[in-house]
Amino acid sequence: MNRANEHRKPAFEVQPRATEEPDPFVRNKWTDLLKPYMRLANQSENETMGPAYDPVWNLLNQTGPNVFT
Repeated sequence: MNRANEHRKPAFEVQPRATEEPDPFVRNKWTDLLKPYMRLANQSENETMGPAYDPVWNLLNQTGPNVFT
């Protein structure tokens, strides 16, 4: 799974809860939760100069600098 899809997965899991929520305040909060994941997915797809620095992704894939040691 590429990085964009990994960002979309939580958004797609939350989206049904947002659309089915009867309370407008809570529905807006669910929608607000979706936005950063979709923004990250779009940024991951639109990279023109290679992958952005992502210390967690680099740490998990054993590439790039290990900033946690």
